[in-house]
Amino acid sequence: MKKSKIIEHWSDTKTRNSFNKDIYWLANPLIQRYYNKMATNGCENLHWLNYVFNKYLSQKKLTGRILSLGCGKGELERHIASLNSSLNIEALDISPINVEIASKAAAENGFERTKYLVADIEKMKLQGEYYDAIFFNSSLHHISKIGSILKKVNKAMKRNGCLIINEYVGPNRFNIPQREKKIIQSVFNLIPPRYRTSLAKESFHKLLNRVSFFDPKEVEIVDPSEAINSEAIIPALYRYFDVIEHNKIGGTMFHLILHNIAGHFHKEDKESEKVLDFLCKTEQLLIELGELSNHFALLIAKKK
Repeated sequence: MKKSKIIEHWSDTKTRNSFNKDIYWLANPLIQRYYNKMATNGCENLHWLNYVFNKYLSQKKLTGRILSLGCGKGELERHIASLNSSLNIEALDISPINVEIASKAAAENGFERTKYLVADIEKMKLQGEYYDAIFFNSSLHHISKIGSILKKVNKAMKRNGCLIINEYVGPNRFNIPQREKKIIQSVFNLIPPRYRTSLAKESFHKLLNRVSFFDPKEVEIVDPSEAINSEAIIPALYRYFDVIEHNKIGGTMFHLILHNIAGHFHKEDKESEKVLDFLCKTEQLLIELGELSNHFALLIAKKK
């Protein structure tokens, strides 16, 4: 795997700017509400991180060391620090630019105990039985040797430590089965045309009639680490840990059908809310019936 290509991709301004509320599904507040509800097993208006913190990482259960692997621009760690500023948080990322951005934001918010470092997760060395909690937040699916990383993480956790994984766990390289593609396209066709006009700069206002399914070969070219071994995450986690909570979030349709049109759905447009509610319920039902696989999950695990 070409690490230089990966660093270049995640350091690129265009990549960082692509995660905005108009084109990226999880940047949309209404979708975030749905995502959090599914991640928290039905808790309304509660961020998944607050749910995890309240249930597993309250101050009484911590002595203070948190590790975040693949931190990006550092939003997760600053959120944790805002919940408990006395925690010592270490966060690693392969992109020097992301670490620079994250470090600056932490300093501006006064989070002196939150430290960001440039590191290759697959080559890192971790101190044994040192961390109270270890996080993978949309980063583990960028790792090729899932089992090797999880074994290393297992050794680094304290005996009563907690592993939190908020991840894409769907097909490698987004290689979705043809049957599921047909189902997703059929649902996309039900979205009113006014909500299917592109909000991306390069195709602004163009009516979209087809879902932009990913080509696995192109995914690999753009980012060699993207969903490289995502299918192995759940089996490996159950192999090396005791999974104490496994919440299926869905996202199977959403991360595809809302690409470039997410910004159309907002509270000011009540009709758009109704359409989004329909899509949420449809996705949930199709996953429950086994017609679609589940692509995103929140998993909490302990040492065996």
